[in-house]
Amino acid sequence: MNCPRCGFSLDNPEEKCPNCHAQHSIYWKKLVLGLLTSALLIIVITNYFVDTSSSTAQQFTTSNVAERSSIQKDVGSFEIPSFIEKRKEEQAMQIEEAIERAQETVYTISTEHEQGSGFLYNEDGLVLTSSHVISGQEYISVEDKDGNLYEGKLKGSSDYMDVAVLEVEEFKGLEPFPREDERVFDSGEEVVALGSPQGVSNTATSGNITNTDLNLTIDQYEYEDLYEISANIEEGNSGGPLLAKKDQRLIAINAAKNIDDPSIGYSVPFYKIDDLIEQLAMENE
Repeated sequence: MNCPRCGFSLDNPEEKCPNCHAQHSIYWKKLVLGLLTSALLIIVITNYFVDTSSSTAQQFTTSNVAERSSIQKDVGSFEIPSFIEKRKEEQAMQIEEAIERAQETVYTISTEHEQGSGFLYNEDGLVLTSSHVISGQEYISVEDKDGNLYEGKLKGSSDYMDVAVLEVEEFKGLEPFPREDERVFDSGEEVVALGSPQGVSNTATSGNITNTDLNLTIDQYEYEDLYEISANIEEGNSGGPLLAKKDQRLIAINAAKNIDDPSIGYSVPFYKIDDLIEQLAMENE
């Protein structure tokens, strides 16, 4: 071992250095004491910071839980703003008013053997209905919501898409309910089927469009791209209009129901028959 003062080689670290006469035993005792003191000081400081950190973390966690608990309580008691409720009520009233206005132009169509529905098409007194409702009949009766009876003159009918056009002289000049002739409505659209099932006028059943491209053949009648709907189509609803709730426009003619599942109905879209209706209106001039 070497003397820390002069570097002279020593055999015994406890003896004096023969070169510089330094007493090494005192030096080494001081060195060991210093190291022990430093180690103890490090331990004390480390424990202090660990305790402080744990205390802070515990306080933060407790505060955070209490804050979240308060937030959850506030969310649980959250109320829908009054203006949203008011808007919903206004929309419901608008739809109800639209249905009432549409029913003003929906009629009960009767023949000797059949009963169905129809509705005003234009201001020329033309009324649309299903072809199977008036097929082969000479006299056609058209009854409004007040029970007034009128004679309907057949202008034309088609087995393709099951459409018929009638003319009622007394209806000329009356304003029809708005109609959408071009747009294709998607599945999910909320709709209302209007008509006179079982001879009961001014009925309305709500549902949705569930399919938009259904093809069917029923007896001699061929249908393409029908709307399948979840609104009930009862006996006597055939020929009545289908109303789109959101747009508040007539979009199709109710044609038939599913025999196996009466909750499913089928309607003929106007976009498929707009030109056909104009052709039928020109017949028997």
